[in-house]
Amino acid sequence: MSSQILTSLRINKILKRIAFQVLENNFEASEICLVGINGQGHNMARQLKELLQDIKPELKVLSWELHIDKTSPKFEDISMDNALDDLRGKAVVVVDDVMNTGRTQAYAISYLLKGDPSKLETAVLVNRQHTKFAVAATYSGISLSTTLDEHIEVRLENEVGAYLY
Repeated sequence: MSSQILTSLRINKILKRIAFQVLENNFEASEICLVGINGQGHNMARQLKELLQDIKPELKVLSWELHIDKTSPKFEDISMDNALDDLRGKAVVVVDDVMNTGRTQAYAISYLLKGDPSKLETAVLVNRQHTKFAVAATYSGISLSTTLDEHIEVRLENEVGAYLY
């Protein structure tokens, strides 16, 4: 049995708020790179890119996908659409749909730091607050206390919403 915790309308409002927050915290940047973690994180990054460009058309916004095994991340298996050197000196936001333990974000951050960005932030739609790793979301849509047995599924393409199982 599932229950919807975020509707399409609510997700759109959250993403717009996050886009404004990213702009406020990076007002000096001429370029922002959104690195979406494969799956819904990458979809969320693409939507944020569109919102950022609508709000501030003169800002160059890049959106890349980071490939990582969320169930069993291994540093040597992480890859990205572009070269790490392309991050040098850029403001970077790691984007994912749900933060649970922080493990995926920790591996992503560790990997992306090799690219020498000028700034590295994180954005998540849902923060479950079961953090086991020293990672905090810079931008968070909602914080939700759940049991470890529950699962959250975010859909950003078909039947848009966030669902608790």
